Amino acid sequence: MIDCQRRRQTRFMVMLLPPLLLAGVTPTTAQELSEDQQIAWLKENVIGVRSIDPYDQDFSDLEPLRTALEGVRLVMLGEADHQSGSDFLAKTRLVKFLHQELDFDVLAFEAPLYDMQVARDSLLGGASPQVAMGLGAGTWASAVQMQPLVTYLGEQARGQRPLEVAGFDHQHQIASGYSFISDLTRFMAGRGLGGPLIQRESPEHGVLEALAGAHYQYGLVPRPDLRTRKSFLAAVEETVTEVSGMPDERAAQWEQILRSLACHTRFVMRDPEIGTCHRDEQMAENLLWLANERYPDRKIIVWLATMHGIRAPEAPSFLSDHPMVASVFPSMGESIGKAMGSANFVIGVTSHRDPGAG
Repeated sequence: MIDCQRRRQTRFMVMLLPPLLLAGVTPTTAQELSEDQQIAWLKENVIGVRSIDPYDQDFSDLEPLRTALEGVRLVMLGEADHQSGSDFLAKTRLVKFLHQELDFDVLAFEAPLYDMQVARDSLLGGASPQVAMGLGAGTWASAVQMQPLVTYLGEQARGQRPLEVAGFDHQHQIASGYSFISDLTRFMAGRGLGGPLIQRESPEHGVLEALAGAHYQYGLVPRPDLRTRKSFLAAVEETVTEVSGMPDERAAQWEQILRSLACHTRFVMRDPEIGTCHRDEQMAENLLWLANERYPDRKIIVWLATMHGIRAPEAPSFLSDHPMVASVFPSMGESIGKAMGSANFVIGVTSHRDPGAG
Protein backbone atom coordinates (compact mmCIF):
# COMPACT_ATOMS: atom_id res chain seq x y z
CA MET A 1 0.00 0.00 0.00
CA ILE A 2 1.47 3.38 -0.94
CA ASP A 3 0.69 7.06 -0.87
CA CYS A 4 0.11 8.27 -4.38
CA GLN A 5 2.04 11.28 -5.59
CA ARG A 6 0.45 14.50 -6.97
CA ARG A 7 -1.28 15.07 -3.59
CA ARG A 8 -4.14 12.76 -4.55
CA GLN A 9 -4.09 11.07 -1.16
CA THR A 10 -4.99 7.89 -2.97
CA ARG A 11 -3.73 4.53 -1.85
CA PHE A 12 -3.67 1.29 -3.77
CA MET A 13 -2.38 -2.22 -3.55
CA VAL A 14 -0.96 -4.60 -6.10
CA MET A 15 -1.47 -8.25 -5.20
CA LEU A 16 1.20 -10.47 -6.70
CA LEU A 17 -0.76 -13.66 -6.16
CA PRO A 18 -1.91 -16.06 -8.89
CA PRO A 19 -5.34 -16.83 -7.39
CA LEU A 20 -6.96 -13.43 -6.74
CA LEU A 21 -7.38 -10.32 -4.70
CA LEU A 22 -10.35 -8.88 -2.88
CA ALA A 23 -10.81 -6.19 -0.28
CA GLY A 24 -12.75 -7.10 2.85
CA VAL A 25 -14.11 -5.55 5.98
CA THR A 26 -12.06 -2.92 7.78
CA PRO A 27 -11.36 -3.58 11.47
CA THR A 28 -11.78 -0.52 13.67
CA THR A 29 -9.30 -1.06 16.50
CA ALA A 30 -5.62 -1.99 16.81
CA GLN A 31 -6.61 -5.24 18.50
CA GLU A 32 -8.92 -6.16 15.65
CA LEU A 33 -6.25 -5.22 13.14
CA SER A 34 -3.68 -7.47 14.77
CA GLU A 35 -6.07 -10.43 14.84
CA ASP A 36 -7.88 -10.02 11.54
CA GLN A 37 -7.04 -12.85 9.12
CA GLN A 38 -7.54 -10.62 6.10
CA ILE A 39 -4.91 -8.15 7.33
CA ALA A 40 -2.52 -11.02 7.98
CA TRP A 41 -3.17 -12.38 4.50
CA LEU A 42 -2.55 -8.99 2.92
CA LYS A 43 0.77 -8.60 4.72
CA GLU A 44 1.92 -11.85 3.15
CA ASN A 45 0.71 -11.14 -0.36
CA VAL A 46 1.08 -7.42 -1.09
CA ILE A 47 4.03 -5.63 -2.66
CA GLY A 48 4.03 -1.86 -2.37
CA VAL A 49 4.96 0.27 -5.37
CA ARG A 50 6.24 3.79 -5.53
CA SER A 51 3.90 5.44 -8.00
CA ILE A 52 0.73 5.05 -10.03
CA ASP A 53 1.65 7.93 -12.34
CA PRO A 54 1.34 6.42 -15.85
CA TYR A 55 4.07 8.78 -17.08
CA ASP A 56 6.54 7.57 -14.45
CA GLN A 57 8.72 5.14 -16.38
CA ASP A 58 11.25 4.41 -13.68
CA PHE A 59 10.04 0.84 -13.31
CA SER A 60 12.49 -0.23 -10.62
CA ASP A 61 9.67 -0.67 -8.08
CA LEU A 62 7.94 -3.09 -10.46
CA GLU A 63 11.01 -5.29 -10.93
CA PRO A 64 9.67 -8.05 -8.61
CA LEU A 65 7.21 -8.78 -11.41
CA ARG A 66 10.03 -9.78 -13.73
CA THR A 67 10.77 -12.88 -11.68
CA ALA A 68 7.13 -13.57 -10.81
CA LEU A 69 6.15 -13.56 -14.48
CA GLU A 70 8.82 -15.89 -15.84
CA GLY A 71 7.09 -18.36 -18.16
CA VAL A 72 3.80 -16.42 -18.06
CA ARG A 73 2.12 -15.41 -21.31
CA LEU A 74 -1.25 -14.19 -20.04
CA VAL A 75 -1.44 -11.62 -17.23
CA MET A 76 -4.81 -10.51 -15.91
CA LEU A 77 -4.93 -6.95 -14.54
CA GLY A 78 -8.00 -6.70 -12.31
CA GLU A 79 -9.74 -3.59 -11.04
CA ALA A 80 -12.20 -3.26 -8.17
CA ASP A 81 -14.87 -1.90 -10.52
CA HIS A 82 -15.11 -0.07 -13.83
CA GLN A 83 -15.23 3.39 -12.23
CA SER A 84 -12.00 3.50 -10.19
CA GLY A 85 -9.76 6.15 -11.72
CA SER A 86 -6.81 5.34 -9.48
CA ASP A 87 -6.99 1.73 -10.60
CA PHE A 88 -6.87 2.87 -14.23
CA LEU A 89 -3.73 4.94 -13.60
CA ALA A 90 -2.00 2.09 -11.78
CA LYS A 91 -2.92 -0.42 -14.47
CA THR A 92 -1.75 1.88 -17.25
CA ARG A 93 1.69 2.05 -15.66
CA LEU A 94 1.66 -1.75 -15.36
CA VAL A 95 0.68 -2.07 -19.03
CA LYS A 96 3.63 0.09 -20.04
CA PHE A 97 5.98 -1.97 -17.90
CA LEU A 98 4.69 -5.25 -19.31
CA HIS A 99 4.88 -3.95 -22.87
CA GLN A 100 8.23 -2.20 -22.71
CA GLU A 101 10.12 -4.52 -20.36
CA LEU A 102 8.53 -7.98 -20.64
CA ASP A 103 7.43 -8.07 -24.32
CA PHE A 104 3.68 -8.36 -23.80
CA ASP A 105 2.19 -7.02 -27.03
CA VAL A 106 -1.58 -7.71 -26.94
CA LEU A 107 -3.97 -5.88 -24.61
CA ALA A 108 -7.35 -7.65 -24.39
CA PHE A 109 -10.20 -5.75 -22.73
CA GLU A 110 -13.35 -6.97 -21.01
CA ALA A 111 -15.10 -5.46 -24.00
CA PRO A 112 -16.94 -6.92 -27.00
CA LEU A 113 -15.02 -9.28 -29.25
CA TYR A 114 -16.36 -7.64 -32.41
CA ASP A 115 -16.26 -4.05 -31.19
CA MET A 116 -12.60 -4.29 -30.18
CA GLN A 117 -11.77 -5.73 -33.59
CA VAL A 118 -13.22 -2.53 -35.04
CA ALA A 119 -11.15 -0.50 -32.57
CA ARG A 120 -7.99 -2.38 -33.58
CA ASP A 121 -8.63 -1.86 -37.29
CA SER A 122 -9.41 1.82 -36.69
CA LEU A 123 -6.17 2.36 -34.78
CA LEU A 124 -4.19 0.63 -37.52
CA GLY A 125 -5.98 2.80 -40.06
CA GLY A 126 -4.82 5.97 -38.34
CA ALA A 127 -8.04 6.98 -36.60
CA SER A 128 -7.90 9.12 -33.48
CA PRO A 129 -7.22 6.77 -30.55
CA GLN A 130 -10.06 8.43 -28.62
CA VAL A 131 -12.49 7.67 -31.44
CA ALA A 132 -11.15 4.17 -32.06
CA MET A 133 -11.20 3.13 -28.41
CA GLY A 134 -14.57 4.77 -27.94
CA LEU A 135 -15.98 2.36 -30.52
CA GLY A 136 -14.55 -0.67 -28.78
CA ALA A 137 -14.11 0.03 -25.08
CA GLY A 138 -16.73 2.64 -24.32
CA THR A 139 -16.78 1.67 -20.63
CA TRP A 140 -13.28 3.05 -20.19
CA ALA A 141 -12.41 5.15 -23.22
CA SER A 142 -13.94 8.45 -22.06
CA ALA A 143 -12.59 8.38 -18.49
CA VAL A 144 -10.07 11.13 -17.77
CA GLN A 145 -7.76 8.66 -16.03
CA MET A 146 -7.78 6.42 -19.13
CA GLN A 147 -6.46 9.06 -21.51
CA PRO A 148 -2.77 8.28 -20.90
CA LEU A 149 -3.46 4.68 -21.95
CA VAL A 150 -5.66 5.65 -24.90
CA THR A 151 -2.93 7.98 -26.15
CA TYR A 152 -0.29 5.30 -25.64
CA LEU A 153 -2.31 2.77 -27.62
CA GLY A 154 -2.57 5.24 -30.48
CA GLU A 155 1.18 5.84 -30.41
CA GLN A 156 2.02 2.14 -30.26
CA ALA A 157 -0.50 0.77 -32.76
CA ARG A 158 1.86 1.29 -35.68
CA GLY A 159 5.12 1.67 -33.79
CA GLN A 160 8.23 -0.50 -33.92
CA ARG A 161 6.87 -2.72 -31.13
CA PRO A 162 3.09 -2.50 -31.59
CA LEU A 163 0.70 -3.07 -28.71
CA GLU A 164 -2.38 -4.58 -30.33
CA VAL A 165 -5.85 -4.35 -28.76
CA ALA A 166 -8.55 -7.03 -28.63
CA GLY A 167 -11.74 -7.86 -26.73
CA PHE A 168 -13.22 -11.05 -25.27
CA ASP A 169 -16.75 -10.21 -24.05
CA HIS A 170 -19.74 -11.71 -25.86
CA GLN A 171 -21.80 -8.54 -25.51
CA HIS A 172 -22.35 -5.95 -28.24
CA GLN A 173 -22.07 -2.21 -27.64
CA ILE A 174 -20.91 0.86 -29.59
CA ALA A 175 -19.25 -0.38 -32.79
CA SER A 176 -21.79 -3.20 -33.15
CA GLY A 177 -24.60 -0.68 -33.41
CA TYR A 178 -22.85 1.09 -36.27
CA SER A 179 -21.34 -1.65 -38.39
CA PHE A 180 -21.96 -5.23 -37.22
CA ILE A 181 -24.79 -5.90 -39.68
CA SER A 182 -23.02 -4.39 -42.69
CA ASP A 183 -19.72 -6.11 -41.90
CA LEU A 184 -21.34 -9.52 -41.43
CA THR A 185 -23.42 -9.08 -44.59
CA ARG A 186 -20.34 -8.10 -46.59
CA PHE A 187 -18.38 -11.06 -45.28
CA MET A 188 -21.13 -13.62 -45.91
CA ALA A 189 -21.99 -12.28 -49.35
CA GLY A 190 -18.32 -12.28 -50.30
CA ARG A 191 -18.07 -15.96 -49.35
CA GLY A 192 -21.20 -16.93 -51.23
CA LEU A 193 -23.22 -17.48 -48.06
CA GLY A 194 -26.87 -16.58 -47.67
CA GLY A 195 -29.64 -17.30 -45.22
CA PRO A 196 -32.04 -15.34 -43.04
CA LEU A 197 -29.35 -13.50 -41.02
CA ILE A 198 -28.63 -11.22 -43.98
CA GLN A 199 -32.12 -11.16 -45.52
CA ARG A 200 -33.38 -7.75 -44.47
CA GLU A 201 -37.07 -8.68 -44.27
CA SER A 202 -36.63 -11.87 -42.26
CA PRO A 203 -37.53 -12.11 -38.56
CA GLU A 204 -34.04 -13.46 -37.89
CA HIS A 205 -32.47 -10.35 -39.39
CA GLY A 206 -34.63 -8.23 -37.10
CA VAL A 207 -33.35 -10.18 -34.07
CA LEU A 208 -29.78 -9.67 -35.27
CA GLU A 209 -30.30 -5.92 -35.58
CA ALA A 210 -31.76 -5.73 -32.07
CA LEU A 211 -28.90 -7.75 -30.59
CA ALA A 212 -26.25 -5.69 -32.37
CA GLY A 213 -27.86 -2.50 -31.12
CA ALA A 214 -28.17 -3.85 -27.55
CA HIS A 215 -31.93 -3.24 -27.75
CA TYR A 216 -32.93 -6.38 -25.87
CA GLN A 217 -30.19 -5.88 -23.32
CA TYR A 218 -31.53 -2.47 -22.33
CA GLY A 219 -35.23 -3.26 -22.76
CA LEU A 220 -35.70 -0.97 -25.77
CA VAL A 221 -37.77 -3.48 -27.75
CA PRO A 222 -39.80 -6.56 -26.76
CA ARG A 223 -38.06 -9.90 -27.08
CA PRO A 224 -39.12 -12.14 -30.00
CA ASP A 225 -41.38 -15.13 -29.58
CA LEU A 226 -39.93 -18.56 -28.87
CA ARG A 227 -40.23 -19.75 -32.47
CA THR A 228 -38.21 -16.78 -33.72
CA ARG A 229 -35.61 -17.21 -30.98
CA LYS A 230 -35.09 -20.82 -32.00
CA SER A 231 -34.97 -20.07 -35.72
CA PHE A 232 -32.46 -17.25 -35.11
CA LEU A 233 -30.14 -19.51 -33.13
CA ALA A 234 -30.46 -22.21 -35.78
CA ALA A 235 -29.44 -19.67 -38.45
CA VAL A 236 -26.43 -18.56 -36.39
CA GLU A 237 -25.30 -22.12 -35.75
CA GLU A 238 -25.73 -23.08 -39.41
CA THR A 239 -23.56 -20.10 -40.41
CA VAL A 240 -20.91 -21.12 -37.86
CA THR A 241 -20.80 -24.57 -39.45
CA GLU A 242 -20.40 -23.08 -42.93
CA VAL A 243 -17.67 -20.67 -41.87
CA SER A 244 -15.75 -23.22 -39.81
CA GLY A 245 -14.48 -24.93 -42.93
CA MET A 246 -12.78 -21.77 -44.19
CA PRO A 247 -9.07 -21.69 -43.31
CA ASP A 248 -8.29 -17.96 -43.42
CA GLU A 249 -7.96 -15.58 -40.45
CA ARG A 250 -10.94 -13.44 -41.39
CA ALA A 251 -13.25 -16.46 -41.42
CA ALA A 252 -11.82 -17.69 -38.11
CA GLN A 253 -12.56 -14.29 -36.58
CA TRP A 254 -16.17 -14.39 -37.75
CA GLU A 255 -16.61 -17.98 -36.64
CA GLN A 256 -15.69 -17.03 -33.07
CA ILE A 257 -17.78 -13.86 -33.16
CA LEU A 258 -20.80 -15.90 -34.23
CA ARG A 259 -20.18 -18.56 -31.57
CA SER A 260 -20.06 -15.74 -29.06
CA LEU A 261 -23.24 -14.25 -30.54
CA ALA A 262 -25.09 -17.52 -29.92
CA CYS A 263 -24.11 -17.31 -26.24
CA HIS A 264 -25.05 -13.66 -26.09
CA THR A 265 -28.49 -14.46 -27.48
CA ARG A 266 -29.13 -17.01 -24.73
CA PHE A 267 -27.65 -14.66 -22.13
CA VAL A 268 -29.97 -11.80 -23.12
CA MET A 269 -33.11 -13.88 -23.68
CA ARG A 270 -32.77 -15.81 -20.39
CA ASP A 271 -35.14 -18.45 -21.70
CA PRO A 272 -34.68 -22.08 -20.55
CA GLU A 273 -36.41 -23.21 -23.72
CA ILE A 274 -33.37 -22.19 -25.77
CA GLY A 275 -30.74 -22.96 -23.13
CA THR A 276 -28.65 -20.65 -21.01
CA CYS A 277 -25.16 -19.24 -21.34
CA HIS A 278 -22.88 -18.13 -18.50
CA ARG A 279 -21.06 -14.89 -19.31
CA ASP A 280 -17.79 -15.86 -17.61
CA GLU A 281 -17.66 -19.19 -19.42
CA GLN A 282 -18.06 -17.51 -22.82
CA MET A 283 -15.52 -14.82 -21.97
CA ALA A 284 -13.10 -17.61 -21.05
CA GLU A 285 -13.76 -19.37 -24.35
CA ASN A 286 -13.18 -16.13 -26.27
CA LEU A 287 -9.99 -15.34 -24.36
CA LEU A 288 -8.63 -18.84 -24.90
CA TRP A 289 -9.41 -18.47 -28.60
CA LEU A 290 -7.35 -15.28 -28.63
CA ALA A 291 -4.50 -16.96 -26.77
CA ASN A 292 -4.47 -20.23 -28.72
CA GLU A 293 -5.73 -19.32 -32.18
CA ARG A 294 -5.46 -15.62 -32.90
CA TYR A 295 -2.24 -14.89 -30.98
CA PRO A 296 -0.67 -18.30 -30.28
CA ASP A 297 2.92 -17.03 -30.01
CA ARG A 298 2.27 -13.74 -28.22
CA LYS A 299 2.04 -12.51 -24.64
CA ILE A 300 -1.30 -11.04 -23.63
CA ILE A 301 -2.35 -8.50 -20.99
CA VAL A 302 -5.99 -8.85 -19.93
CA TRP A 303 -7.83 -5.74 -18.66
CA LEU A 304 -10.85 -6.77 -16.57
CA ALA A 305 -12.71 -6.55 -13.27
CA THR A 306 -10.93 -8.62 -10.65
CA MET A 307 -14.11 -10.60 -9.94
CA HIS A 308 -13.85 -12.16 -13.40
CA GLY A 309 -10.21 -13.11 -12.89
CA ILE A 310 -10.64 -14.63 -9.45
CA ARG A 311 -9.97 -18.34 -8.86
CA ALA A 312 -12.39 -19.02 -6.03
CA PRO A 313 -11.42 -22.62 -5.15
CA GLU A 314 -7.86 -21.46 -4.40
CA ALA A 315 -8.98 -18.51 -2.30
CA PRO A 316 -8.80 -18.15 1.48
CA SER A 317 -12.18 -19.03 2.97
CA PHE A 318 -13.04 -15.43 3.77
CA LEU A 319 -12.86 -14.71 0.03
CA SER A 320 -14.29 -17.86 -1.54
CA ASP A 321 -17.36 -17.62 0.71
CA HIS A 322 -18.05 -14.03 -0.30
CA PRO A 323 -21.41 -13.61 -2.11
CA MET A 324 -19.81 -11.56 -4.91
CA VAL A 325 -17.45 -14.44 -5.66
CA ALA A 326 -20.37 -16.87 -5.73
CA SER A 327 -22.21 -14.61 -8.19
CA VAL A 328 -19.61 -15.10 -10.94
CA PHE A 329 -18.54 -18.65 -10.17
CA PRO A 330 -17.42 -20.52 -12.16
CA SER A 331 -15.38 -17.44 -13.01
CA MET A 332 -13.47 -16.78 -16.18
CA GLY A 333 -10.28 -16.86 -14.12
CA GLU A 334 -11.07 -20.35 -12.90
CA SER A 335 -11.52 -21.62 -16.46
CA ILE A 336 -8.39 -19.86 -17.71
CA GLY A 337 -6.40 -21.17 -14.75
CA LYS A 338 -7.40 -24.75 -15.53
CA ALA A 339 -6.55 -24.34 -19.21
CA MET A 340 -3.28 -22.42 -18.91
CA GLY A 341 -1.93 -23.35 -15.49
CA SER A 342 1.21 -21.45 -14.53
CA ALA A 343 1.22 -19.59 -17.85
CA ASN A 344 -1.60 -17.42 -16.41
CA PHE A 345 -1.06 -14.90 -13.60
CA VAL A 346 -3.49 -12.52 -11.89
CA ILE A 347 -2.59 -9.05 -10.59
CA GLY A 348 -5.37 -7.27 -8.75
CA VAL A 349 -5.47 -3.52 -8.15
CA THR A 350 -7.74 -1.79 -5.67
CA SER A 351 -7.83 1.75 -4.30
CA HIS A 352 -9.55 4.02 -1.82
CA ARG A 353 -9.55 7.61 -0.80
CA ASP A 354 -8.31 8.44 2.68
CA PRO A 355 -11.42 9.86 4.43
CA GLY A 356 -9.18 12.21 6.41
CA ALA A 357 -7.48 13.61 3.35
CA GLY A 358 -9.73 16.68 3.01
